[in-house]
Amino acid sequence: MRQVLFIGDLDKTDLLFYIAKLISLDKKVLIADYTLTKRYEFAYPKVEMCEAIQQYDYFDVAEGLNKYSDLESILNKHDYDIVLVDIEKEQSLKNWPNADSLYLITSYENPVIQRNLKLTESFFHEKLASELVPVTKIIYEVHGTLNEDYINDLMDKFPIHWEETLIFYPDERDLTRKISNQYSSSVKLKGLSGPFKEVIKSVAGKILDSNSKETNVLWKQAERRK
Repeated sequence: MRQVLFIGDLDKTDLLFYIAKLISLDKKVLIADYTLTKRYEFAYPKVEMCEAIQQYDYFDVAEGLNKYSDLESILNKHDYDIVLVDIEKEQSLKNWPNADSLYLITSYENPVIQRNLKLTESFFHEKLASELVPVTKIIYEVHGTLNEDYINDLMDKFPIHWEETLIFYPDERDLTRKISNQYSSSVKLKGLSGPFKEVIKSVAGKILDSNSKETNVLWKQAERRK
């Protein structure tokens, strides 16, 4: 079982849904909701609102988790190949073991950056890192503001090796698709902007250890899946 941690004080529901849609073609996938406001509660339609684990499209969602032991309890009862963890809680991160992959999701808004600084600090709290930890930044970027050197300088005190940064931009097409999917029984991929699509494919390809050609085939299969 591989565990992928998505740290960041941003709404990542659509990003994780798209990634889960792709990798669920080949793997059994769980999204674990450790968001502050329980973002996933109303982010997709449900048959039974009270179920601890919901199925959406061909993957599962566990909502409103707090401690790492909450996830452990689920994993003791269910077999998953991949767990995508959407996390915004400092206290949860303090006791979180190292994950297989780490992504920092951020914009250049100062409240987001400062909250993400606290989240990163919580993750590395009392962790003894014998070597640098690979982390990929996914930046929701607006032109003409800051650049990522600012983020790197702020987080220079942490034992991080920054991998290649992934960038996408505000685009009405992505927001339209996100809202439409919130009322749909399946995650639809058609109509997304090019940069956002490339971010999704890059993350999914890395999780599955697949090349760009294989990931493109997967994308087309996911588009056709109802």
